[in-house]
Order: sequence, then C-alpha cells, then structure tokens
Amino acid sequence: MGRYLLIPLVLGLLMFSCVRDVEIDLEDQPDRIVLNASVSPGKEVRAHISKTWFIMDSIPDFELPGAEVRVYINDEFQGFMRNDDVPGDSVNLSGQYVLPGCFVKQGDRVRVEVEADGYEPVSGETYVPHEARIYEVDTLSYRSSSYYDEHMRFSVKIDFELDCYYRLVVEQLMEFRKGDSTWIATSFQSLGGYNWYYSGFSLNYEDPIFQSFGGSPITSQMDGRYCMGVFTGKDLINTDAVEVSISPVEYSYESDTLSKVVHYDVRLLSISEDYYRYMKIMRGYSITIGDANFGALIEPADTYSNVENGFGIVAGYQEDKLRITMPKDTIPPYWDPWYGYRSFW
Repeated sequence: MGRYLLIPLVLGLLMFSCVRDVEIDLEDQPDRIVLNASVSPGKEVRAHISKTWFIMDSIPDFELPGAEVRVYINDEFQGFMRNDDVPGDSVNLSGQYVLPGCFVKQGDRVRVEVEADGYEPVSGETYVPHEARIYEVDTLSYRSSSYYDEHMRFSVKIDFELDCYYRLVVEQLMEFRKGDSTWIATSFQSLGGYNWYYSGFSLNYEDPIFQSFGGSPITSQMDGRYCMGVFTGKDLINTDAVEVSISPVEYSYESDTLSKVVHYDVRLLSISEDYYRYMKIMRGYSITIGDANFGALIEPADTYSNVENGFGIVAGYQEDKLRITMPKDTIPPYWDPWYGYRSFW
C-alpha cells in the first residue's frame, strides 16, 4: 500500500524551508509476539506479553489476550505463567504475567516460551549472572562554572570480574509528609504513576567507561531519565571505582507542617550479556548536550532482541544497593505535592 509522509527540509544557509511529498511503500507485515522479561534471585519469574502494532495507527493496539506462557529453568519445565493484570491499574501496562513460587538462582539458564492463536510461537533465553557488590561510595559536592548549579559526584568502588557485564544507576527518592499524608516520588517514577518534577533531574555518566560505545566525551554524556549506564569489567583500567554525577542536588527539610527526606540510591547491577547488548544500543538513542537532544540525528540501528521469531528481550541480573540520605536544609522545597510550585515563602 502507498502512504505519504511530509518531510521538512531545513536549508540553513538559504534561511528558508520547503516541503515535498515522498511516497514510501510500507509493506504489510504480520503481527508478532513481543516478549519482555527480567529475572533475578529473590523475585518470582515475571514477564510482559504484548504484540506489535503499526506505528502510524492512531490508537495503539498492543494487547495480546489468551497467551500461553511456559517457563523452563535449566531445560526443566516449571509451569505455565498466569496473567497478573490488576483491573484499573494506571501504572503497569496490561499483559503482566507471573509464575507464583518460581524463583531463580545464580547460574540458572531461564527460557520463556509464548504461544497465542494466530501468531508464530516465540521464545527467549538468558542466564542469571554472578552477584553484584558495592564496596563503598564516596561523594563530592561542587558547583557548575556555567550555571553555578550544585552537582554531586559519586565515586562507586565495586567488586567486578573482567569477563562480566554491569549497569550503574543513581535513583533519587523524595519522601514528603504532611500530617498523616505521605507522598513518595522517584527519578524513575512516582509511586502513583505521576511523572512530575524529574524532567530537570540529570544523571551524568562522566566516567570514560561509559563512552566506550563511540562518540566524543561530550556527546557520550547521557540524560539520567533514560537510566542507562552499562559497562564491562574489561572497561575498568587500573581502577575499581566508577564515577557519575547528578544535578540538581536536593536536600532534606523539616518544619512544623511539612517534611521532606531525600535519598540517593546507588544501584549496581551485574547483568547478562543479553541485557548489556540491548542497553548498549538503546543508550545511543538519547544523546544530549545541555538542553538539546540529538537522538534524532544519529544513524539508525536495529534494536537488539534475543526473542526468536518475535521481538523483546529476556535478561537476567543481580543488584546491590547503597543508600545515601541527605542532611536537612533550612530552605523549604520549592515544590511539594500539596502546594505545588512556590515562587516565594
């Protein structure tokens, strides 16, 4: 079928723009099953099952009812997963599956197989990597020379192996309390599904190990909202410490009517090679320089998938976490869940 797209051409030197019609022949492709799962010791085996949909559709249709999902650990059948969707859930997408009572351990190989009427069966396999471990975290506060914003650098000393894969993330959590009411929000997502404040939160992967995929040190810096930060043990040269920094820096606060407790959770994940290869490609889609995002200017690349006959990723990981709680400041927060933004106090 023929479809038309309007492609704007910006001619900077001539200071004018024009539009031309380009006909693109987009062949109809059969829908495929999308399987996403991450497994880790101490957590029941879970997966998200959906299907592909055409990007030009006005209403995305990705739900796949009636899927049959089987789990194997070390080639031994463990059981059928059951649908775990919660009616009215506004945070999690429909298509959640779980195998109650099924847990994995280090070294296990896990395979998930999915069948549904009218679709080609798919399967994905991964392994559970070795344990992740943070020895210690040193922090350093400094001011930016350009905007004089306060930054905090984390020097994370870790246990690592040369032939293994890792991911480092710093999550900011803020616990607001007013009387008997409590509100918790994080730089990943607020617990109520309300992504509010964190368009300004930045996690800068400044260590050279995060620039190994290519690009200059400037264009290799990633926006923290995308939660990337993968590297290998071989990337660490003559050191066992990895450095990242965050801004702006938030402090705790307490008054007679309002309190705010700020935590920074430093998370080190040991990850499977599947996890690493997927994130290695995806992180390149969100290159930022200052306030400008140049993700649309990079070369196209295929998204990595280890799901046979379908799409998605089945990955394994283990996680270690160290929490830093910020001291109290005398300046009230300029935002809180009850009063919103305040221009003065």
